[in-house]
Amino acid sequence: MREVVADTGALISLEKITNGYQFIRELYDKIYIPPMVLREVAYHYESGDQYLKEYGIENLVVIEEVRNLDTFRRSLHAGEQFALSLAIQKQLPLLIEEIQGAKEAFDLGISVFGIGGLIAKSFHKNIIPRDEAEKLLLELVQHERISKEFHQRIIEDHFNI
Repeated sequence: MREVVADTGALISLEKITNGYQFIRELYDKIYIPPMVLREVAYHYESGDQYLKEYGIENLVVIEEVRNLDTFRRSLHAGEQFALSLAIQKQLPLLIEEIQGAKEAFDLGISVFGIGGLIAKSFHKNIIPRDEAEKLLLELVQHERISKEFHQRIIEDHFNI
C-alpha cells in the first residue's frame, strides 16, 4: 500500500491547487496525519470531519495518534513536531513544505517530499501531463506555497528534457 505522513503545510498546498487531492490519490492510498495537523488545517471549520468531507478525503486521510512525541534539534511548529514523530513511528515518508522540518526529517533518515516535487514526480510517472504539471506549479507560486526561484529550479530540473 502506498502510504505517507503529511504535515499541515503540505495539506494547505494541496487545498490551493486545482484538484490537489485528486492528483495525490494517484500517488498514495493513505495519508496519515496526527490530530494536531487536522486541528491546524480545519481551524475555520466546525469540525475536522467537516474539513475532510468538504475536500472529499474521508477515505484518503487517516487520523492517527502519536504515541511518543520526539524532541527535535530545530525549533519546529507543533504540527511539524507531531507529523515528524508520526513519520518516525510509522516509518513512512513525510510530506512537508517547511524547510526546517524537512531538514530535521532528512537528518533523521526520513524521506521527505514537498508538493512541488510530487507534481514533478507525477509528470515523470505519466500521471499528469506536462501542461497540467506546469499549471499546478504556477498555482503553488501564485498562492505563495513555493517561491519563484524554487519553481524555476523544478522546471529546470524536471521539465527541460
